[in-house]
Amino acid sequence: MTTRDEGAARGAASDPATGGGADASSGEGASFDRSVRFWLRAYPRRWRAVRADEVVEVLTDLAGPDVRRGGARTAVGLVAAGVAARWRMRPPTRVVARCRLLGLRPPAAYDPWLRDDLDGIFYNVRELIWRSPFLAVLVAILQIWQSPPWFVGLAAAVALGLVSDELTRRRLRRHYFDTPSEELGHFQPYRGLDTEPQR
Repeated sequence: MTTRDEGAARGAASDPATGGGADASSGEGASFDRSVRFWLRAYPRRWRAVRADEVVEVLTDLAGPDVRRGGARTAVGLVAAGVAARWRMRPPTRVVARCRLLGLRPPAAYDPWLRDDLDGIFYNVRELIWRSPFLAVLVAILQIWQSPPWFVGLAAAVALGLVSDELTRRRLRRHYFDTPSEELGHFQPYRGLDTEPQR
């Protein structure tokens, strides 16, 4: 613990307004930590895995021991920088379009982005947005055939798309990134090199 942290802890312990001494000071630090990490979600997952702890430590030192939450200015700055980082670290639009619409894997240089995309909680929504023009055409065709009201067809198409996207996500994750098992398969009966194959 640094000298500054020790002084803050002693000051909190001697101040009856803290309602718990060092425990209250620790709780305030944890609250600020959670607040910063919440806004850091604007950054890509792979960026947070490497740099989130460092950013939290820097902001905690700058804020001081008595600050419980990041202010509005901090939140806006983190969100804006996070969105900009996502935009810089994503593949070109043509690569994303081929991935979304044609199912083609991006070049290996974009594997970190692809892994984040498949692991993201909004993967299904992103896929649905890219296919929304096709859904609109499908609903229009259903209306021509005098099917149920348009919103029924739209709801059915969206539900089917979300289920299909979830199954596709699991398949691609296994296919692209899951390491193959190291277990040996079943062995065939031994046959010597000089043994003639059975006809």
